[in-house]
Amino acid sequence: MKKLILSTIASAALVTASWAGGKLVEPPHVPPVVVDNWSGPYVGLQAGYLAGKATVTPVSGDAFTLKPNGIAGGLFAGYNWLTPSNLLFGVEADINGVSASKSKELFRRDSAYVEPISIYKFEQNWDASLRLRVGGVIEDKYLIYATGGATWAGVKASYTNALSVTTSEKKTLNGWTLGAGVEMKVTDNVNARLQYRYNSYSKKQFNLGPSSVKYKNNMIQAGVSYKFN
Repeated sequence: MKKLILSTIASAALVTASWAGGKLVEPPHVPPVVVDNWSGPYVGLQAGYLAGKATVTPVSGDAFTLKPNGIAGGLFAGYNWLTPSNLLFGVEADINGVSASKSKELFRRDSAYVEPISIYKFEQNWDASLRLRVGGVIEDKYLIYATGGATWAGVKASYTNALSVTTSEKKTLNGWTLGAGVEMKVTDNVNARLQYRYNSYSKKQFNLGPSSVKYKNNMIQAGVSYKFN
């Protein structure tokens, strides 16, 4: 009986303590801990399709267009910073091997006949860029971002004359790039993404012909990356 009375008194004391001024006092709210799985360094692999357009303007003769297209794949690496408001800022560099080329027969036109006199070939061998990324993270799993910065391309022009003698010249083009992409977390450390980039390069003078070339291309690539903790 004594134990029952003591238990009742203790219960009443607890109920009384939970009230303050006639109001129920709740335990303090502790916000959930948000785990940042986006900030930090990462590396990845990517591959996709490239479609280019080279406008060739000879010193003598009419300008013509070549449209090389092919595959582009390589490595990328970068660093992300995620803000408390789920805005993501990052910097990224990449380099790709490219296999894209196109040829065109050039003709001499007289009043009586048309005679092929040479073949002009333009190809891209590699691509590289250094870019900033800005985007928003949704539900800690998806990232939608824009990207832009500087880009470089390794290209080669070849000229084969009527005697089947070929001369070639390599150049490194520089320019700017803009694009956008979507990224999704597969695990805490592995991401998959799809990215589009438009690249535009400064006009370059070639001794073949001689001629100048204005080049641009579109790239779409899928990639997978690993983020280090």
